[in-house]
Amino acid sequence: MKRVSILALVSVGALAACSQQPNNTSPSPTPTVASTDQTDNLSLDQKVTATLDKCKQVQASCGTGDVAGYFVFPDVTNIALGVGGAGGEGALVENGKITGHYKMGEGSVGLQAGVTAASYVFKIKDKTALDKYKKDGQWSIGAGAGVTVAKADANGQGQADNAKSVLYVFNSEGLMGDAKVDAMKIWRSDDGDMKGSDTMATDSSTGSHN
Repeated sequence: MKRVSILALVSVGALAACSQQPNNTSPSPTPTVASTDQTDNLSLDQKVTATLDKCKQVQASCGTGDVAGYFVFPDVTNIALGVGGAGGEGALVENGKITGHYKMGEGSVGLQAGVTAASYVFKIKDKTALDKYKKDGQWSIGAGAGVTVAKADANGQGQADNAKSVLYVFNSEGLMGDAKVDAMKIWRSDDGDMKGSDTMATDSSTGSHN
């Protein structure tokens, strides 16, 4: 009888110990904001790399000559054609490496009528100018900013060679030489959601933004 009682006590103790073990079926922790941002940037970086490669295929001058860096925006979309503007997210590429993430906004419509989205690649040839943009954290682009829009014609290469900076605007159908350079602004993503149209000065002589 004593042996049976001892076995019973041992069994009860074992059951009690099992009931006190922690439950390992709790759900896994949700991704933090930081890890989510890293995933988003990875996807953007892949788009930036592909867009720059495409630019060099669409127009050879995109990848030739003196280059200090590229501001690459894979998906610039019209917010409201004729009313709002256009904007997109992108990155700065230097020596084949992405060195920062940037946003671009326009105070006026930059894409030609009937086009709702395109890729923008700014080829910066002057390192001093690029260093200033990086230090300031922003670049305001107006009609007098020395930016030439690349055109898909025989003069395209010559225009790219003579300009301080060249803007390549293209979509799946090819280069769009009719895009405008008016009231654009590029700023670092970590500087907050500044809107280009809110921070551009107006040229009193022309009424346009710079």
